[in-house]
Amino acid sequence: MRLAMTDRSNKEEVAQNPLLRLMLYAKEVYRLPQAYRAIRVLSGTAWLTINDEDIFLGRDEQVLVPTTKAGAIISALGNTPLIFEARSGCTR
Repeated sequence: MRLAMTDRSNKEEVAQNPLLRLMLYAKEVYRLPQAYRAIRVLSGTAWLTINDEDIFLGRDEQVLVPTTKAGAIISALGNTPLIFEARSGCTR
């Protein structure tokens, strides 16, 4: 597995960029920065792990992310690339 990296992990940058849009391919994993509170899938299928609970989301589905020490882990399921948005502080 590869870890998708972003340089938007600190709170200052998140405050300046309240919307994060990413694409993950099969076998890529991303740890969502804790400041992001809502995830919405634009394309593909997402596998999220939050507080040791697995959540599966399809296109146009969304979830609010609770505050956790570990944060949320997100990865793509299947052959279709996962495209998702993460929003800080509020939902759309």
